[in-house]
Amino acid sequence: MLVGFLVTIFVAAIVTIAFGAATSPQDAADRPGLNVALTFVQHAALIGSALLFAWMVARPWPRDFGLRATRLGPGVGWALLTVLVFLAATVILALTLGVEEESTDNVLDSLGVGDSALLFVAAALVVCVGAPIAEEIFFRGYFFTALRTSMSIAAATVITGLIFGAIHIPNFLGDAATSELIAGVVALSVFGGALCLLYVRTGSLYPCIGAHAINNCLAFSVAEGLAALEVIAVFAGTAVVITAVLWPFHRLRPPATVTPAPVPAWPARSTRGAP
Repeated sequence: MLVGFLVTIFVAAIVTIAFGAATSPQDAADRPGLNVALTFVQHAALIGSALLFAWMVARPWPRDFGLRATRLGPGVGWALLTVLVFLAATVILALTLGVEEESTDNVLDSLGVGDSALLFVAAALVVCVGAPIAEEIFFRGYFFTALRTSMSIAAATVITGLIFGAIHIPNFLGDAATSELIAGVVALSVFGGALCLLYVRTGSLYPCIGAHAINNCLAFSVAEGLAALEVIAVFAGTAVVITAVLWPFHRLRPPATVTPAPVPAWPARSTRGAP
């Protein structure tokens, strides 16, 4: 994870300096298009770091990161339940800590959502497509799976959830109150842990990506005050783009001589006693 962030910082520094030389340092720092591009760089760096360190052990395949099929009905049902758990945690924490507003608008403003139609689409791709794919491949497909090799599901879930919440702290910096920061980070930690359990339950990363995308689409739509048809367009477009991006990797299969990574599953339970 640190390698991914260091790569992002290094690229960001080079691009910002180059852009600043052409205009001014202030324009480079406040340019929404630059922020969008650097966010895509961060997503690519997270996936790249996961691939790099996985390759040190053996050649990784998409299935090793959870890009494998699962039953559609249960997958959709558990994904929706995961989103509901996150929304419930958000509401409970907001009421408990007296949070009145959320800082999603600040994040989207930095991406220039309201500046032009092109930036609106680019920001939607960053938030609704890029983040779900990159963060799920890294945190659930790689990080959580790696922790599972040396600790229990519960411990790996807690650690992954806490780090997942912690990396979102910058989203709440600026005008956000302390109570909002605490509520947001704790709720996202719960969401990160719930996504780990969703991965374990379904044995596939697709429900995790779907749940993550649903949540981000909702947050994006609410923050922008989109009309019903616009919300439908955001959800439909997100589903189409995610499918188009992941489908080629889903079809990749390791040779018959390569043993695929084990599918995450609940610990074995006794067939006697309470179900």
